[in-house]
Order: sequence, then structure tokens, then C-alpha cells
Amino acid sequence: MFEFFRDTGQKSLGARLIHIQQEGSYNDYVKKFVNYSAPLPYMAESVLRDAFLTGLEPTLQAKVISRHPQTLEECMKEAQLVNDRNLVMNLARVELGIPEPKGGESSTAKGQLGVEKGMPRKNEFQMKHITIPLKGNHQ
Repeated sequence: MFEFFRDTGQKSLGARLIHIQQEGSYNDYVKKFVNYSAPLPYMAESVLRDAFLTGLEPTLQAKVISRHPQTLEECMKEAQLVNDRNLVMNLARVELGIPEPKGGESSTAKGQLGVEKGMPRKNEFQMKHITIPLKGNHQ
């Protein structure tokens, strides 16, 4: 199937698409994925979806898969939402002086503040309130 997409002596475009991996930021991965997939308009969406999911960083991949996306568009949307959430959480952690979980633990393995589940939390910091304007909800 990929022989059709042969790119002048290089690996086929389809084969390269299937083997790309997220090595940096999510946005860089999306750009790379789009560049590789754009010349393949007849590639089955299920192949594109699976290639996209397989190439994601493992933690992001697991979170996206747990949301059960059905299409490539849904996969990209869910991955963007998870990525944005992670960025906001990391910024909040930095602002509040909360260390990142050690040893690759996810923030869901421990509580939101890095406290073991079931243990009482001590409020050792001032809570900040932020307001994020939503589209069409300007006051």
C-alpha cells in the first residue's frame, strides 16, 4: 500500500508517518504529523488516527485513549485539551511553589497537591482566584 506513496528514493511517506514520535512539544508533533499526512489524501482515517495516537508521548497517549476518541479530529482535539490542561497545571504548580511529582508519577496517582490519597491536606499556601473569560461571556 505504501509503495504508491514512494518519495524519490526515501522511505515512503506513509511509512514515515506511521513511525513519527512526539519528541518535543505537542504542537511540534502536530506540525510534523500534518506535514507527513497532507500529501496522503487517500490514507484511511483509521490509519491516520492510529498513527497519530501511536506517536504521542506515552502519558498523553494514555490520557487521550481513555477519552475514547473515534476520529482523527477527536484525537487531536482531546490531545490538545489534555496538553493545555497539563500546561496550566504546571504553571499553577510553579506559581504556588508545588514541586512536580517525582519518578514519573502522574498528578492523578497522588492528590492534586502531591499528597497521598486519604491523607489530610494542610493549606500551606494562599489560594489564588483567576477568572478566564469564555467566548461570548464578556462582562
